[in-house]
Amino acid sequence: MISSSAWPAAISARLLLPPPRRRRRHQRNLGDLPILAAADTRGICIFSCTVDDRLFTFDFTDGLLTDRETGTIWDPFSGAATAGPLAGRRLAQIPHTAFI
Repeated sequence: MISSSAWPAAISARLLLPPPRRRRRHQRNLGDLPILAAADTRGICIFSCTVDDRLFTFDFTDGLLTDRETGTIWDPFSGAATAGPLAGRRLAQIPHTAFI
């Protein structure tokens, strides 16, 4: 797990995503921190891409956020795994400030 002291105090969402016209996800590294940003017209949530020091890659298709490694379905705004092998687990949310 990534220590909260390693998280940036604020992340400008403009650096991560274009304006959220529809639901989407964007995954990249912020320094050495792998992050996932999920956005729709309601807002943006940013999460660590790791659970138990295991890195995950995410896709958003047909309205579902899934990881490629296990096929677990994740809620893009709470970070909770809702179905699949990791159901009940949660991605760590990264504190941020969104300026859109």
